[in-house]
Amino acid sequence: MAGLTRREFVRAAAGSAAGLVAAGGMARVKAAEGGGGWTPGKKINPAIDNLRVACGANPSMLTGDPTAWDMAAQNAVVVAAQVERTLDAMAVSLAQKAEPAAAWAAILRKPEAKNWSGVRVAIKVNCLGKTFPRVAIVGKVCQEIIRLGVPAESIVVYDGQSNALPLYGAFVGKGLPDSVVVSDRHKALGGRTPAPVPEPYPGQFECTADVAAGKIDILVNIGTNKGHSDEFGGTTLSLKNHAGTFKPAPLHMGGGMDYLLAINKSEAILGGDPVRQQLCIIDSLWGGLKGPGELPIKRLDRLVMGVFGPAVDYLTAKKIREPMLDTKHPNIERFLTEFGYEPSQMGDLVQAAL
Repeated sequence: MAGLTRREFVRAAAGSAAGLVAAGGMARVKAAEGGGGWTPGKKINPAIDNLRVACGANPSMLTGDPTAWDMAAQNAVVVAAQVERTLDAMAVSLAQKAEPAAAWAAILRKPEAKNWSGVRVAIKVNCLGKTFPRVAIVGKVCQEIIRLGVPAESIVVYDGQSNALPLYGAFVGKGLPDSVVVSDRHKALGGRTPAPVPEPYPGQFECTADVAAGKIDILVNIGTNKGHSDEFGGTTLSLKNHAGTFKPAPLHMGGGMDYLLAINKSEAILGGDPVRQQLCIIDSLWGGLKGPGELPIKRLDRLVMGVFGPAVDYLTAKKIREPMLDTKHPNIERFLTEFGYEPSQMGDLVQAAL
């Protein structure tokens, strides 16, 4: 390994762990580029523009600020009925349907060969730090999936790194539907396995096994509006939420923004037919300026929803975080350009009619 930069050393070590460095790294890159991840011009949902992102602004979703930032207190001030009403309105705006049931059915799609009763769903929540996607949001998504015909026991809420079980387990039957599974890290999803990741950081990296193996038909990404290092665009939204589907260590060992973008282009996330990750939601009830370990600084009263994570994150940063939290997001244009889009193509957030 003499003469390698730190980034090159980390990549080589990751590839070596998967037994792919023997041919001068070519086998590792070839494996990473195979499969059905992101390809230029790929449509996440043929009925919804990748760049269309809906926002619901509704102060009635909250009764006030929590008395503390533990899980119980930050959910105690959430009005579930108003959150559900807001998400329904956002789904209607996103899918451009006349009523919520048709909108959710347009957003969430199953493989053609399966019945809804045979569909498996994973919901990635962000359990790092001190604020987490509110139970009412996760519960509403579960309700809509169950209405389509998916058994509750086929829905798994998870965070493979920071662990959803201690936070969400107590809410099953009390905000989350009965029989929904809350995983102890990756355990309810088969543990972890190496999975291919493409450019700009190609290699094999540990990933939630059932997601990597295509055993999950629908992946829903629910993040929170938090800040982070400029190295990651100054945000922790939906893209960085998958540092909990994929192993997060490479982010901090040379991978940085390249690894963040690469895992979100992977077959594990954007493979499948229909595409596995079908919905991204950002809990913007409050907003945080600094890293995930810091408390929020401002109540924002908003939720954001789209089918394409990079567009969701970019517009959340530009249209909510920057004007409302007075912050900047260095290099966040890469959230778009890495996927073949330009900032000039982006419109505004589509405001849901409440």
